[in-house]
Amino acid sequence: MSEYQYVHFIACDKPLDENQLAYMRKQSSRAEITRWDFTYECHYGDFGGNAAEMLRRGYDVHLHYASFGIRKLMFRLHDLPWDKKTLTRYMPESGVTFHQDKTGPGVILEIDPESDAGTFYKQMIDLDPLQEAIPQIRALLISGDLRVLYVIWMAMNHLQGYEEAMEPPIPAGMSDLPECLVELSDFYDLDSDLLDAAAEGSPPLGTSADPNAGTNAWLARQTKDDLKELARRFLTEDPMRIRTEILARIRNDVGAVVWPTVKSSRTLQQLRELGDQIEVRRTRKETDAKQKAKLARLKKIAANPQKVIDEVETLVSQCSSTSYTKASQALVELSEALGPIDGPPKVQAVAESLREKYPTGRTLLNTLKKFGLLPKKK
Repeated sequence: MSEYQYVHFIACDKPLDENQLAYMRKQSSRAEITRWDFTYECHYGDFGGNAAEMLRRGYDVHLHYASFGIRKLMFRLHDLPWDKKTLTRYMPESGVTFHQDKTGPGVILEIDPESDAGTFYKQMIDLDPLQEAIPQIRALLISGDLRVLYVIWMAMNHLQGYEEAMEPPIPAGMSDLPECLVELSDFYDLDSDLLDAAAEGSPPLGTSADPNAGTNAWLARQTKDDLKELARRFLTEDPMRIRTEILARIRNDVGAVVWPTVKSSRTLQQLRELGDQIEVRRTRKETDAKQKAKLARLKKIAANPQKVIDEVETLVSQCSSTSYTKASQALVELSEALGPIDGPPKVQAVAESLREKYPTGRTLLNTLKKFGLLPKKK
């Protein structure tokens, strides 16, 4: 399999200006570049652009995927909504780096696990859903949603095999993850059972403290003139920078963003064991549901066997290997529905009639024999 690389940048807050575009064009002569995004694909060589600087100079999110193991995400944030103590609790053993701006509160969050082509279960994936998700993930980061940091913590420790890593405080709402975080977990091969294990210790978001309570309280204290001035600035200045400034003011007035959490003493290994138990229960439940559905289907078939025979005739008349297979499967179910005494002779009679009707249909006859509906030649 040839090597494949895909590099993508997206501007979320506003389009790039001419000076910013000029800088982006210097990063690659082969990329497709617009004011809103930057796309580079290749089957050989490497992307030589400065990803961090491209984020500082206009784009807001970055995806780098390579078939030989690279799965990097970067998010440009004008500020961090959590205090240092909270942030430290959710940092994995490796795979996450914060690049602080030399001046101001701006920061770039980089997610880049150590990996190779054999690290991930899915070596080739559909990137379109993830590209739609990463701007939404950034919006959750800006809002202070700790579920993002929790998923990152679990994904990085999961990939690196840090079984003894202690679980951070469990954010509320883990049982109702936004679709963008489901895409993030899938990108890093987190299975749903492991996430369900985390959710078992997570309170529902709706019954927890409102994570927007501080913002709502701050807004309630502003005068009408203050709110009108805010609206004016949002419409005439850089909205994201204004939002960052306002969030910083709110944190200064009412404290840092507090997302509801509960304490935990579980290790990643214990979460895996719980995930395994959840998988067993889920598999058993799915098997029972399939069996129940099959029994209902067989009962319906037994009540009107002629309907199945007519469907088989229609499928065979389509003259394709796929339709022959479907017809044979339908006859097998008909035999099972009618029982061991009435089923086999009834189905064999239908198969014999098909042999007489299509004596030169070699593919059909071979398919019927494959499913045991016609005797094979000795």
